[in-house]
Amino acid sequence: MRSTRARSRRLRSSPRTCCRCSPASAASSSPSTTRPWSWTKRPSDPQAKTAAPGIRRGLLFLHRLFGLGPAGNIGRVKLAVLGPIRVLRDDAPIDLGTPRQRAVVAALALAHGERVSVETLADRVWSQSPPASATATLHSYIGKLRRVLEPERGPREPAAVLVREHSGYALRIPAADRDDVALQRTVSTARATLTEIVDFGRPSATGPAAAGVKQVAAALDDQLSLWRGEPYPELDDPDTVAERVRLADLYAAARELRIVAGLALGEHEDLVGDLAVLCAENPLHERWWSLWAVALFRSGRLPDSLAALQTLRAELADELGLDPSEAVRTLQSAILRRDPALAWPAPTAPSVAPPAAPASPPVSFPRPRWPLVGRAAEQRRLRAEAEAAVAGTPGVAVIVGEPGAGKTRLLVEFAEDAAEVGLRIGVGRCRDADQPELWPLAEALAGISGRPTPSLYEEVASGSEFALRDLAVRIATECATTVPTALVFEDLHWAGPVLIRVLTALTERLTDQRLLVLATTRPDPADGSELQRFLRASVRLQNGRIELGPLPFEAVNSLAEAVIGTGIGDDRAQALWSRTGGNTLYLVELLQSADMPSGTLADVVLERVEALPAATVEALRAASVLGAAFQTTDLAAVTNTAPADAAALLEPARKAGIVADIRGAGFRFGHVVVQEVIHRSLATNVLADLHRRAAETAARGDLTRADVRASVQHHLRCAATVESGAGWRTLVETAQYARAGAHYDEEAAHLTLALDLQRTDPTASARERHELLMLATDAHRWSGDWQGVSDCVDAAALLVDPLVDPADQSATAELAARTLSANLDGALWQVRPYGQVHAPVVDALTAALPHLPPHRAAVRSRALLTLAMELFYSGDTGRIDALVTEALTVASSIDDPRVRVSVHLGAYVARFRPDAAADRAEYLRLARADVDVLGDPRSEMLVATLATGLANEAGDAAAVWSGIRALASRLRSAGLGTAEVVLHTVAAPWHAMAGDETAAAASVQRLFELADEVRTPNTLEAAQAAAAIVGLHTGRAPDLLPMLDGFLRDSQIPASSTVALVLLRAGERSRAAALVDSQPLPTERHTFLATAFAAMNCEIALELDRPALAVDAYRYLRDYSGRMASAGTATAIGPVDLFLAYGAAATGDAAAATAYADAAADQARRWGLSRFDAHIARCRSRHGF
Repeated sequence: MRSTRARSRRLRSSPRTCCRCSPASAASSSPSTTRPWSWTKRPSDPQAKTAAPGIRRGLLFLHRLFGLGPAGNIGRVKLAVLGPIRVLRDDAPIDLGTPRQRAVVAALALAHGERVSVETLADRVWSQSPPASATATLHSYIGKLRRVLEPERGPREPAAVLVREHSGYALRIPAADRDDVALQRTVSTARATLTEIVDFGRPSATGPAAAGVKQVAAALDDQLSLWRGEPYPELDDPDTVAERVRLADLYAAARELRIVAGLALGEHEDLVGDLAVLCAENPLHERWWSLWAVALFRSGRLPDSLAALQTLRAELADELGLDPSEAVRTLQSAILRRDPALAWPAPTAPSVAPPAAPASPPVSFPRPRWPLVGRAAEQRRLRAEAEAAVAGTPGVAVIVGEPGAGKTRLLVEFAEDAAEVGLRIGVGRCRDADQPELWPLAEALAGISGRPTPSLYEEVASGSEFALRDLAVRIATECATTVPTALVFEDLHWAGPVLIRVLTALTERLTDQRLLVLATTRPDPADGSELQRFLRASVRLQNGRIELGPLPFEAVNSLAEAVIGTGIGDDRAQALWSRTGGNTLYLVELLQSADMPSGTLADVVLERVEALPAATVEALRAASVLGAAFQTTDLAAVTNTAPADAAALLEPARKAGIVADIRGAGFRFGHVVVQEVIHRSLATNVLADLHRRAAETAARGDLTRADVRASVQHHLRCAATVESGAGWRTLVETAQYARAGAHYDEEAAHLTLALDLQRTDPTASARERHELLMLATDAHRWSGDWQGVSDCVDAAALLVDPLVDPADQSATAELAARTLSANLDGALWQVRPYGQVHAPVVDALTAALPHLPPHRAAVRSRALLTLAMELFYSGDTGRIDALVTEALTVASSIDDPRVRVSVHLGAYVARFRPDAAADRAEYLRLARADVDVLGDPRSEMLVATLATGLANEAGDAAAVWSGIRALASRLRSAGLGTAEVVLHTVAAPWHAMAGDETAAAASVQRLFELADEVRTPNTLEAAQAAAAIVGLHTGRAPDLLPMLDGFLRDSQIPASSTVALVLLRAGERSRAAALVDSQPLPTERHTFLATAFAAMNCEIALELDRPALAVDAYRYLRDYSGRMASAGTATAIGPVDLFLAYGAAATGDAAAATAYADAAADQARRWGLSRFDAHIARCRSRHGF
């Protein structure tokens, strides 16, 4: 930290952004022609191409592997179709498996117990387009469903629930145990009872009649509570659509009857709100309006009751050209007369209805000036998403449309629909200026939690990105547990990458929360952007993309009637639609312009703007740079006027409706598109100059505020086209404030933009460039971006020669060593992707070491270890060990315990292979002693994590279990993502071998989450390998088969042994043999993978009867008897002795095989690995040793 502060003071600059500094020249050095390894130029992000699909496959695998747990006793089976299909046993839902399997159950349920032919079943399940393999696949689904529906059924017992009949299947669940049948029976009974007791036009029941009405109300309440959303969402064939309509009518009838019963019992005050919602939903439904008027009248709201009927009259006249019915006119007359027959004669009885959910807080969308037209399908889709969330089916929906397409207008309708169905909404609005990246997230979470946005922002911005994701998921889940909830993010195209990654993580963790994530954005995000990945994920996970294309031509006349009060005819409508491309905002603007100006919306906007006084136009141009909303004081500073004068300049624009006054908070543009049009109309040099002035204004503000820092960064980026580059110094200062608040991602982003600007500053020196790169290196390290660390170090290394006297070799060597050793700090495993040796760093350190002054012990020891780490995948273990030995010797004279900890951990990582385990244990002992002196909790956790990994290799079960228990929650809370990866690669297979599948699945899932969160090489491969090994340990090798091709293709680590082993344990012997013939099994001994590869090869040799495959592996493994076979910390596959038994048996030594198997069984029992002990027993029985 001291060196970081010193660099910042020298550079006098601040903030950060998300770019990376990887100059093309960093790849220009060619590897030596005598080098024994190959050097491949690294991509900017080694996991960028594979992480997202790999992670998605991993999550799907987890669902497949652990989602179908064993069922209990059969009990009473019930069927629920009033929402997503459910089957319950003793009122507990049964996991029906994949969406296709659920569709099979739905298709059978639709037949009400009758037989469904295989052909009809396939058509329904595959939406009239079944594949050629449909019949075989259906039989497979039926088999799986029978196992979960009747888990106690014996192998030859006939099925009783899902039965086969002739050439089809039937779902035999009694009608009395179906919720749709119960709803129909309740409605019929309620209608018959109420018809005898009450007048539906003015319901009232007292005395003995009230008892019967109360029974009806209670029965209806029970049935209405079972409605969970649209029935049969798994299917979309014509028969299903018809049944869906029938059930929706039944549901509406039940609601109406319940309201009639409630009014009869005197619950009118409680029902006023419900009836208001129903009238808004059904504006032409006379019965609802009449009942609402009665409820209002009985509540003492005579004017409101008359107003309701007048609104009905207007709706019928406008929509249908009709007058209200005679019954409505009679009711209106009775209300005017205050007819006593309308009143409820008895005191209000306690309501039998359940208490209403607390009202959602108001959502501040702009009040629409006219009805929504032409978007009925999209509105229905959003309402269905809201209803599904309320029913317990979470969802993701993204409204995608061009500016002015009506995204916000559609959100207004959604907000009203959401309120009606009981969905609480939190809205976060993303902007392109003057806003911290995480502010919209804080806004949205504040909206659903009721907490103030500023305090929530400080909480979400105070921790690591990993902690932020957990926090967002926790708050959203807790709120959704209380009240169904929607998180709405407007204009996601302006959002930063961290916010979008948080949303991606949230959507991938949706299971059964009553939560909907809804966003609006513009189409065509940049290739490779976080937004593009989020949109693709929303489609994969939920099919949640809602395209808001051009307004249909048929709706233009309706829009005209709403906007200008009259139709415009088809010819004029066609002309307008063609000119605007169906853009709603363009259409509205043109319809509102009396002189019908030609051209695009920009022409319309600019014509209106340029009609204002010249000084006002200049003020609007400056305001457009400040964003859609802006402070008067900021505008005054940019225009060099007094605040009062700036406000006066905007007065003509306010009167014209171009801007609006925000009381006490400045101004805002009437439309965001208006601000954008003005902004884009400015000449490049004018625009850049205005942004420069805006940046200077923001930089004079309170830089402890995140929104002010975000404003500085935004304006400097926009000014970069003509800015001389001096703004980078301002960014360095801004970054200091971000670091002071522990916002390391923000700091790195500010400094990355500073690097970009500094390139164009002719006054910046090479020394300043180097200092700035080292600041950025430190920021990337603290933010967990190891690729960013590497890129900045590479760039800084290229500046070493220009910074020192060429004749002073010692100074050159020392600066090079200090620069390149920045890769060492904080590394818990290899800093390069598997198999890669970064030649430029190797060459530079090799050249520098001979010239380092002997007295610079800290610099020399760190340089030696950095070189050893960079050579890890070279295979030159002799050179690596010599470098480590020399580094430790040099470091023995260092007094600083912090440097010694760094040296010992670096030595551990550089020699991360089985034959160095004893030495690595000593390195950790020495590091722990220094950590105790330092009292640094983070360093203590890092050392403890590595010690747990080493205990895994050694087979020290007590230390493994102790480390897992002590560290899991601490590492997550501290944001030590890389350490979490190390710990969970140990924990997942140990839990699986011990028989704790739940804990194993949780560890594997966390690894896949970390693969998305941690920017460290080989993390995804570690997650994939852990998933595969857990699958093997839990006896689910067949379930792993679908993921093998992708694993073999995507993994950067050799995967042929792992895949062959999975195939063998899944019973696919011929496929395993073909794989071994086509891809040689890995035999490397110079990395952490050595014992794992040797162990798997011994088992493969025995199972395929190929002794030659076992010879070298068996010989190598004998030195590791008594230990755990694993890839360092990862993929523990069992005691080495079991695989020695395989090797001995494969090579013909039966006695040794028996002895080793005895030892393995003893180890499994002592280590608490009960499931693996049973696996050993089965292996011995099969192979006879």
